[in-house]
This record gives sequence, C-alpha cells and structure tokens, in this order.
Amino acid sequence: MKKTVLVGVLLLFLSTLFADGEGDTTNPVSLGGGVGTVMIGNQTYMRLRLTPELRIGKLGIGLDIDLLFTDEGGIREEDWNDWQDYVNKLYYIRWSERGDTFFAKLGAFSSYSLGPGLVMNDYCNTLSYPMDRQLGVMVGGKLPVMDMMLEGFTSNITDPTIFAGRVTIAPLYESGIPLLNGLRLGTTVGYDVDQYKGISADEEKTIMNSVDTDDDGIPDVNDFDGDGDGLFTQDNLLEMGFSQDQIDQLDNLGGFVEYAEDLDNPLADLVANDIAVLGFDYDLPLVDTKLFKLSHYGELAQIVDNGYGFIFPGFYTQFAIFHLNLEYRQYDDNFMAGYFDHYYDNDRAYLQFNPDEGAAGEYDILIKESLLENVTKSRGWFGKLRADLFNFMYLEAAYTDMYAEGDEPDTKSLVGTAGINTSIIPKLKNMEFKYYQVDVNEITSIIAPHVMIQGIIRYELSPGTYLMWQYQERYVDYDNNDKIEGDEETERDISMGVEFRF
Repeated sequence: MKKTVLVGVLLLFLSTLFADGEGDTTNPVSLGGGVGTVMIGNQTYMRLRLTPELRIGKLGIGLDIDLLFTDEGGIREEDWNDWQDYVNKLYYIRWSERGDTFFAKLGAFSSYSLGPGLVMNDYCNTLSYPMDRQLGVMVGGKLPVMDMMLEGFTSNITDPTIFAGRVTIAPLYESGIPLLNGLRLGTTVGYDVDQYKGISADEEKTIMNSVDTDDDGIPDVNDFDGDGDGLFTQDNLLEMGFSQDQIDQLDNLGGFVEYAEDLDNPLADLVANDIAVLGFDYDLPLVDTKLFKLSHYGELAQIVDNGYGFIFPGFYTQFAIFHLNLEYRQYDDNFMAGYFDHYYDNDRAYLQFNPDEGAAGEYDILIKESLLENVTKSRGWFGKLRADLFNFMYLEAAYTDMYAEGDEPDTKSLVGTAGINTSIIPKLKNMEFKYYQVDVNEITSIIAPHVMIQGIIRYELSPGTYLMWQYQERYVDYDNNDKIEGDEETERDISMGVEFRF
C-alpha cells in the first residue's frame, strides 16, 4: 500500500514539473486532478485523482489515474489486479476529429452514434466509470472515391466484444446535378459477440451467492455440504475446526471426504449468444445556407433473425438557436430502435430474481434480445429538439411515441438533457443533468424500471480549482413487479471533491 501511495505522490510531483503556466489553455501540457470521496456500491472511498493531458496540434492524450483509499488506508485492489487495469488508466488518445481525412480516438465514449440511429444511438462505454473502465476505439477517414467515408468502432480494446462500423458514399458527388450531387448513401452494422459478456463481476457474485444445489434452503456459499451427498471437502472440514491429521484419517477410512463437490454453476452453462443489427440509409440536403438548413433522410434496419424497422420520412432542420429532427417510424414484430443505445452495457445481460427456483430462490440471467419476443408491430413519431441559448444554456428533449396494433401496449421513450456552461454565472464552471426513460408502455412516473438520472456540477473555488459533485442513479426491477421498491432496486454512484488543473 505504501508503495502505491508513493507512486501517486511521485506522479503528482512529476506532472507539476511539466505544468508551467497555471490557467494557460495554450500550454500543450496540463495537469488536472482532484481529491475527495466516491461511493461505489455501498462502499465510500477517499479519492486522489490525477488527469494529466498533452495537446500538440491534432494529437491529444489524456490519463485518468484514480487512487481509491479504504477506511483502513489501503488501496482498492480491484483497480490494480491485472494488466487491463493499467491500460485503462489511459482516458483517451485522439487524432483530429470525425469527418477529417483521417481521425482516430482511443478511450472513453460517453455518447456514440452511427447514422440516423436505428442501429447505434447514444451508446456509452462509461456507464460504470470509474468502477469499470473500458478503452474504446474509433478510427475512420475519407477515400477519394465518391467522397467515401469509413468508420470503425469497438467498445473495449482490452476485451473486444461490441463492434460497429459505417460506410457512406456520395454516388453523384461530381455530377453537378443540383440537390442530387449532395445525396449520400450509407450502411451501418452493429455486432455483439456475446451478450452474456454484459454480466458484471458484482452480478456474477450475486448469482453464485444464490445457488443452492441441494435445494435445502442454504446457499452453497454457506453450506458445508452443498451437493447434499453427506460428504465434505477438505476445505469444509478445515473451516469446521478439523485438523489436517484428522482429515487424513477420515480420508484413509474412505467414503467420508471428497475432493470437490458437484455444485451447480449457472455461469458455466451459458452458451455465447451473439446479435447483429444492419442498417441502410440515405441523406439528401434540400437547403443549406448560413441561416437555414433542411435535409431529408430515411433508414431501413434489421436485427438479424428478428424484425425490421424503418424511418420514412425523416427531416432535419437547423435555424437560429434550434436543431430539430422529426421522423415517422414503423417497426415490425421483434424490432427495437437503437438496439445499441445508451443503456446497452447494462442491459445486454441482466439479472431477475426468481423466487420459485428452489427453496432459497435464484436469479435468472436474461439478455436484451429476449425482450424482443414481446415487441409487436408499431408505428408512430420520433422528435428531438435542441436549443443552444447564447453559449449560456442548452436544452435537449427527445420523445418517441409508438402505437402498437390491436390490443398490444404502446411504447414511449423520453430522454432529456439540460445544462449550463457559462461565465455569466460567477464561479459556476458547468452544470448538466440527464434523464433517460426508454421503451416503456406509459411514462407515468419519474422513478421507474430502467430509468437513469445523471448529474454533474463544477464550481470554481479559485483559478484552476473546482468543487465537483457527480451523481448517477439507476433503477433496476429485480423482482419483476414493475415497481421500484427502496434501495434494494436503486443503484447509486456518487462522487464529490476538489478538482484542479494547471
């Protein structure tokens, strides 16, 4: 532990040597960081965070080194267990920006979309940050053939299981035909190698702690004879107070000791379950001036081995401070728009308590694809409005209202963002709140299953020093009764402290 603390102090000291020029945003090297507390699950840690950055032209590099201290003064071991933990201290490396001749980024992606959004929309690989870190990769660029643009993506280079890609062309780019020379055709693909990879380490522990092989009401983790055969393992007997000599004598007698119990393992029985989503789209600019933009677009997508969905017509307009999308959508049975969405890392595999499974009850392991079985044909509207108020406040709301056929339930979604990022309010660096409630029958309550609320506030204490508060709350309906009942079904991550940047 002392060695790790020493490394942290040295990092802080060495980084300050490169940071010559407090508050100088033109300085290619800067040091950021903070001290404070963070709550992960039910455990609160003291936090020392270092975020040095290097910026040279189109190149940018940022690190995020967290030292989380327990009440006893030790370091949170889960953050330093294997080589991936060290690689994930890299927050990002970027070269240029999307749309350039060549662009790339390695690191965190808080929001990533491809095309009009039926395949991948607002995907996030930082939902559980900083507890679980992923080093995503985006790379792309242009080719001098029909103004072709290519882009590839994976959510985590150290454990690549989610992939996406997109190719667009402008077939009449050099034709000189008005309107049609701006027509762009695109294809998008999203692929998950195995949805069960979404089970977290905490969820794995929850599953194994609930397994009761002999159905005697005592979970295997607390049962000296988990398989109910009347025999004990060496570890069982040692825990019960037997000496090694006594165990050897019992073993020599035969029939009293077994080397390994035959216990159920739901995780070992899982078979990889992949899923792919394909999309084809077009975009046709109709008006493109400094004061007003208007374009028309459409998209057709399929979740492979499931259903279809399409957008037609779709319109986008930009004028004054407003950006507006309006789409008519139609979905077939077993189709869900934006399958790879903001929640995907949490929803690709999740647990649901089954009280009827054995005397103690167990957890069923479900995947997002299983939800498609209950999705029926629907049609309706999607609208998104964003307003940027003079670099002072931004507001965005997206609403989906899909009407199902017959007596099937309708589906609605509401996503909202509100933020302030201005010097007009003294000392307030930035403030942002996000709200997500997607694919529900009715929006009747702010708190509901699968709702997520996020917030962040930064307040300037002195030049380069900020008081920071960050909050995330997510509601999970573990008992499947369509209600959120208390802290047992509420997952919170809270951090606060002081950030600095030199």
